[in-house]
Amino acid sequence: MKKTIVPLFCALFGLGLATTSCQDMLTPDLDRYAENFSGKDTVNFYFGILNNVQGMIEQNVLLGELRGDLVKPTEFASDSINDIINFNNLEDGENALLNRAAYYKVINQCNFYLAKADSMALKNNSYYMRRELAQVQLVRAWTYMQLVQLYGRVPFIVDPVSTSDTGWEKNPPLGWATPANLLNLLEDKGGLKQAYAYTKQ
Repeated sequence: MKKTIVPLFCALFGLGLATTSCQDMLTPDLDRYAENFSGKDTVNFYFGILNNVQGMIEQNVLLGELRGDLVKPTEFASDSINDIINFNNLEDGENALLNRAAYYKVINQCNFYLAKADSMALKNNSYYMRRELAQVQLVRAWTYMQLVQLYGRVPFIVDPVSTSDTGWEKNPPLGWATPANLLNLLEDKGGLKQAYAYTKQ
């Protein structure tokens, strides 16, 4: 009995290895976003945004603390950390810790949420989605504030980006956000005034 199970198991294992491919698992699918939202979808999507904010905050705190006045590198610190402490090579992608992708992931999720969620959804004579929309707009505004604080000049995007070949990093459709114009951009094009009005309802 044992002699027949081992070759059978080996044959099934070999067949499984021969018929599977890693290419589909390793190729990202950028077209995976929801077409229609329901109330439950918006709640789950919001929790996804908050989950990615948690991952972004780790990088944000690290970058903020490494640039503090009393931080001095030791001989055991990596080159990436030394460059941040000494303000060397601060361009995006020049350093393993300087990557705006986590921030723009949160911003793009907020853009998808705001584009798909219904602000006119009515239940018991109340527009119940408006407070959630305001929260997402404020998360996006806070993320832009952190980006501008860390990088200075960043692309300002309020439309959902579903493909990676838009060219918005070099030529953003709404211009560049800087410390001087960020508040105006958020109020005029980023929905910050609308978010404030929604919180008062």
